[in-house]
Amino acid sequence: EYIIRGDVMHEDLVRTINGFIATKPAVIDIIGYGSAVKTQSNADPKDIKQIDIIATVSDAKKWHHENIKTSRSDYNPVAKGLVKPLLHVGTDIEYLSNIPYDDKFFKIGVIERFDFLYDLHNWSNFYMAGRCQKPIMLVKKDNEIEKAIRRNRLNALRTALILNYDKKITEEELYKTICELSYMGDIRMFFGMENPNKVRNIVTGEFGEFKKIYSEVNEDLYTEEDGIITPNTEKLLADVPDMPSKLIEYIVNNEINIEDMRKEDLEKLRTFIIKYLRQINLRSSIAQPVKSVAINNFRSSYTYAKAKRKKYTSNKGKSA
Repeated sequence: EYIIRGDVMHEDLVRTINGFIATKPAVIDIIGYGSAVKTQSNADPKDIKQIDIIATVSDAKKWHHENIKTSRSDYNPVAKGLVKPLLHVGTDIEYLSNIPYDDKFFKIGVIERFDFLYDLHNWSNFYMAGRCQKPIMLVKKDNEIEKAIRRNRLNALRTALILNYDKKITEEELYKTICELSYMGDIRMFFGMENPNKVRNIVTGEFGEFKKIYSEVNEDLYTEEDGIITPNTEKLLADVPDMPSKLIEYIVNNEINIEDMRKEDLEKLRTFIIKYLRQINLRSSIAQPVKSVAINNFRSSYTYAKAKRKKYTSNKGKSA
């Protein structure tokens, strides 16, 4: 049931995560991510890393109301009345951060399972889709979750190759493009609330896992020789109608005939894919911090923002 960093079982981390989850209301799926779970280059082992997890639930409003009863310190004084109205604003997830457990700190994102799966399939707000296109740790899952993650990654690969349709790129450049999909338009990058070298650090730190993930979902979308990726434009054009529904809806609304795609359409397609991702990521990146500040206890919000700013300033002068 557990898949952690490839085939290696990190029992201590699993035990800690499961112990933390046992202090919370019931969840369905558990997904770990971030630098405390996955390897990132240039990570300072002296840094106290927060363990980031996503938990799917059947009813997010009910979950938070139960958690408020047992873990009131996770929230600020007015959070109870804000959980329901904020739940689907911009994104479908609400985070609680800097929660102490077993001499560590946790950040838990709570999302209804239906919304999690819907975003992976349709890219409705791209928040969960973008997260799951990078290496993650599946702590508790089932076949439906695995299939949705795989399909989401297939669409990420299609998208990245369309963005590079006229180039021969390295494997690293392909994985960086995939990783960058969720940062296009992200307001945190403009206001110095994110490590400017984050994409590079993620890809170089987990290059082997990126290669495994995207080699497995390659359905004749590209050829690889000596580390050079050549996109298969004919297959990419044929696959456009199978891409996420919200992206397709945007493309069609911009008068692109997806049923008769030709090579000369690829430049226009690339343009509108970038516009869609920038718009949707901007909306999500504005909404999510506002939601987190609105329900987290004030000390946690301040600590989290301070840590993000520190990552930005300490990496700003380093080469990308």
